[in-house]
Amino acid sequence: MANQRETILEYMRTYLTSELKIINGYNFDIAKVYRTFRHWDRENELPVLCILDGDEDITGDANEQLKRNMHVLIIGYVQITDRDDTVIYPGTCVNKLLADVINALYKNWSSVMLNANCRMIKFTRVQTDLGMIYPKGAFELSCDIEYVHELGHA
Repeated sequence: MANQRETILEYMRTYLTSELKIINGYNFDIAKVYRTFRHWDRENELPVLCILDGDEDITGDANEQLKRNMHVLIIGYVQITDRDDTVIYPGTCVNKLLADVINALYKNWSSVMLNANCRMIKFTRVQTDLGMIYPKGAFELSCDIEYVHELGHA
């Protein structure tokens, strides 16, 4: 049987990989989206994203539908240059990639809801690294994904 967590996470990975392209109106062509942590200094081609699933809150009991709230962390790494390779303020590239991710997920969230019985995605926190790993920048985007547990699924 399909695993709802895996369905949601894999959909996010494949969707962000195909959607985040300049031709689609975004700021960057995403190089790779991983479902595991990757350290910024191991990546030759940027930008990249890492989608990490975490803890999950479950409410309800056996006599009602279970509501599940999965905590997900999306990490993004980007090169701090403009399209013409001139160095710019570190926050600019980080903020552009962050906006791309948020916009892409909001734009097509209804497809995720249909595929995995999701109710909502809620972005809860952003942390940025603005220049500490120069000439690269990074962000961590925390989000909660609420979905309904389907009987017979893990």
